[in-house]
Amino acid sequence: MQEGLEKVYTLLANDKKFAKVYLSGSNSRSKLFFFSMADWTATDICAMPIGGGIGDMKIYLPQSIHCSLNGIKLSQNNLAENGDIPVYIVKNLTKTPTIKFERDNGAPVSHTVSGTTVTPAVYNYSLSLSPDITVKLGEDKLEGVKEENGSITYQILSMTEPSITISDLFGNSHVYNPNTDIPLKRFTLQIPENFVLKAGDIEISKDNAEKGENPDKKELAKYVDGIEIPDLLTYKIFSLSDKAEVSITDNLGKTSNYLLSETNLVITGQSGSDEVPGEILAEIDPMVFAESWSKFLTNDLGATKRNGFNIISNYFLKDSTYYKEAYGWITNIDSTFTSAHRAPTFSDKKLTDFISYGDGCFSVRASLVKSMYLIRTGETVYDPLDLILYFVKYDSTPDNNKDDAKWIVAVKHDAQQGE
Repeated sequence: MQEGLEKVYTLLANDKKFAKVYLSGSNSRSKLFFFSMADWTATDICAMPIGGGIGDMKIYLPQSIHCSLNGIKLSQNNLAENGDIPVYIVKNLTKTPTIKFERDNGAPVSHTVSGTTVTPAVYNYSLSLSPDITVKLGEDKLEGVKEENGSITYQILSMTEPSITISDLFGNSHVYNPNTDIPLKRFTLQIPENFVLKAGDIEISKDNAEKGENPDKKELAKYVDGIEIPDLLTYKIFSLSDKAEVSITDNLGKTSNYLLSETNLVITGQSGSDEVPGEILAEIDPMVFAESWSKFLTNDLGATKRNGFNIISNYFLKDSTYYKEAYGWITNIDSTFTSAHRAPTFSDKKLTDFISYGDGCFSVRASLVKSMYLIRTGETVYDPLDLILYFVKYDSTPDNNKDDAKWIVAVKHDAQQGE
């Protein structure tokens, strides 16, 4: 075939067509008045299936949308079905054309191609949501694409206005409207990695949580090698309601329900026994330390503040954080402002949540209430103490060929900070 300075050659192999070569000519000239000559350049090579070309192409074209192929707009000559959504057929295409859709105002419209069927994406929505959110198009659940930040992106292309439903883990649903915000509320939960988090009967995957080291683990590693304290997982859960109920099963298999109305829930500690083994108490009594620490803070441990420091410092490794904290107290002017009072008494003493972390390390919760009668006013004041204590058996002189290991307080913090 030749049209002006354009030529198309069909290539055959064993009498079967497999490609077309498109040529463009230039510098047309004549020789000896009888022969025409030109310089030819191959502009395109188009593979084609056996039988020739790609065949007929079906194009859906809703009202107010225009379509052009290779720059030529579709005409009524291509109209095959004139229903709610007109269907156009372009016949005997030899290669895939350049397809362009646009609205009346010239705004471009994306499209999808499936085989030889072309569909304009009149409605084009992109949603980026948490993995615990479900998106449905009609009755079909969409999968989406996971991004590097952990969110799931849904690209929804539709020729007709789609029905998009967004659901959370708690049974709430929302019909998507591109003109309004999705009413999602985020809740942040931090729990140990060996706890199980559920919404109803659905276990929330640990893969969707961010892992962080238990802060106590790093401190204890200074004293005990290979200590097995579970790290912490931070979950970000989204709900279509202002409240959400979850259940958490702890390391002992006990399940508790939590109605989330605030944005954060933090549980850092393990669940433990309410009994401290006798062999532990025979070597170290955590309640004695708790009472001593409470007395130390009101100058009731020893005859003088220095005596009190000498007693309490036996529970700490020299020059450790808590050793320095204790020494800082007796040298701080604030310690001189304690009101004169009688010797304190203690009530509501409890040792709970005992957890063993192998030989040489355990944690326990120690709580008590100290009562002090103030001499000047005659008033009795009450000073509660509630601590999480980690004890380790530590030998500070390992090179003297003696077993000098003793129980010391390696970590001490307020029990309320993890609740």
